[in-house]
Amino acid sequence: MADYIDDLLRALDDKGVQRRIREIAGGEEKKGVFGGGEEKGKKEAKQLRAALNDKESELEMLRRALQEEKEDKHRAFRQVEELKQTVSNGEIESQNIRRQLETVQKQLEELQEENRALKDREGEYAGCVEEARIVRSYYEDGFRQLDTYYRMYMQLGQEVHEDLTRVLSGKSPEAFLCWGVQWGNIEALWAFLDINLSLGKYDSDTLDVLSKIFDYLFEQYREMNGNYERLDTKAGDEFDEDFHKRSGDSLVAGRISQVLLRGYRGIANKKIKKSVVRI
Repeated sequence: MADYIDDLLRALDDKGVQRRIREIAGGEEKKGVFGGGEEKGKKEAKQLRAALNDKESELEMLRRALQEEKEDKHRAFRQVEELKQTVSNGEIESQNIRRQLETVQKQLEELQEENRALKDREGEYAGCVEEARIVRSYYEDGFRQLDTYYRMYMQLGQEVHEDLTRVLSGKSPEAFLCWGVQWGNIEALWAFLDINLSLGKYDSDTLDVLSKIFDYLFEQYREMNGNYERLDTKAGDEFDEDFHKRSGDSLVAGRISQVLLRGYRGIANKKIKKSVVRI
């Protein structure tokens, strides 16, 4: 249909075709004049003009139909392009989901590996707990102090316990001591206090209790292993950059008004954790 319309339009645009149509129309008009009189000729000419007008109207309708068909094809082409883009976006989204799934799977495997490591550590701590129970039977008086610090820790609440779940144990006083005197856990507890003194996540009372627990556990470790000692920092001392660290609300210089967390140092390796102080 479209090819037929295009051929017809091209033919009507041709000068020779247009001239021939006029000659035919004029010849019919003349034939009417000489064959039957002037009135008959005029009538026939009028009919030919009406027929020509009808053809021109039909031609205009065909032009419009062709234009609408072209517009329909253009809209269809746009729809096809939009569908292609939708498919492409869907493929990109699927790739992103696959990557997310791969990441989650990797994290799950890491957590499973970490869980196995924790179970191994629990086995090691189980032996330590048993030894601690034997020691407790002989040193009941000494464990009254342990019970005191254990109760202090248990009163701090679930949020603190969750944050320190890999550092301190709340299962029993024996487990609390066994975990607490491991040097890696002592370092972790000191770092936890150091960070939270700056962040302000916990109130001063909570941090004060944790600081006392750290002092107790450090002293228990020092009695078994003399590799580290506490820094002798106290209120009234002049601030010293080599041994002291300012709290967030401290003055720039001056004398120490409060010791928030006493530092420590290695006796052999000279490694220093500075005391956190307020000036």
